[in-house]
Amino acid sequence: MRRTLEINLVAPYAITEALVPLLSLSDDARVINQSSQLGSIDAAEKMWQYISGFMTVGYATSKAGLMLTRFTSVRDCSCHHPGWVKTDLGTDAAPMEVEEGASTVVSLVTIARDQFPHGQLVHKGERIPW
Repeated sequence: MRRTLEINLVAPYAITEALVPLLSLSDDARVINQSSQLGSIDAAEKMWQYISGFMTVGYATSKAGLMLTRFTSVRDCSCHHPGWVKTDLGTDAAPMEVEEGASTVVSLVTIARDQFPHGQLVHKGERIPW
């Protein structure tokens, strides 16, 4: 659990804070952390019967903890949920190809600054409640 928290939660925060001086030089700096619907308390409550088998303590806690993006020093910081993607972690059972899973982060990188969803967890343009 500690290793997972270090990798998925502490490291993104530390990297973001370390890069604040450089990011502050840009008028359009953005930080987009990779979270997961498995970190959404709302999703856990509404879809427990479907997702509880995937929610390990370390993983779900680390992804829920990424809501700290609301409190970073960077003006535009959010999280994306790529979906269940065919990767080493997602396995071949996942319904989405990598390209489709990447679509959310690509849209967050390219969206107009005045539309950037600061502090939110997003999947395919839709907000997922924390």
